[in-house]
Amino acid sequence: MAQKEADRLRLSMEVVEKQDMWEPNDRVLISLLNGDKSNLSRSTRMRLIRLGFLDEDGNINQDKILNEIAMRK
Repeated sequence: MAQKEADRLRLSMEVVEKQDMWEPNDRVLISLLNGDKSNLSRSTRMRLIRLGFLDEDGNINQDKILNEIAMRK
């Protein structure tokens, strides 16, 4: 029973780690720069807030987006 619980916790930690590694692709960033958030899922919006591309009110952080794009080139 303890082994089963340990395996379950390990798996859930791996899922969280993969989510933490998520970064928006260029298409998402360009869409945000154009002011378009309509095609974003709730989970994507939450990730963008966590990463600082959107604030809690959904306002777009253009400086953060431009810096991210510049760093990728």
